[in-house]
Amino acid sequence: MNKSNLNRVNKIIKKYKNINFKNNDDLFKKGIVDSFDILNIIVDLEKEFKINIDLTKEKKFIFSVDKLCQKITSNN
Repeated sequence: MNKSNLNRVNKIIKKYKNINFKNNDDLFKKGIVDSFDILNIIVDLEKEFKINIDLTKEKKFIFSVDKLCQKITSNN
């Protein structure tokens, strides 16, 4: 996994929730972010990485830094 991407994703998430979490934590399930935070984070990630992140086809997406980085990598 690209360490630069991990840092960039972490920085964007911490802009909304400045709390410690692990890269593999499901931030939604643990109550760290809510649905509005997710929308804002996705918009910021799309701008930062110049990609489109479509989670509508995901059956059970884990909203973690690791999974977001995998999604970003698969879009490039």
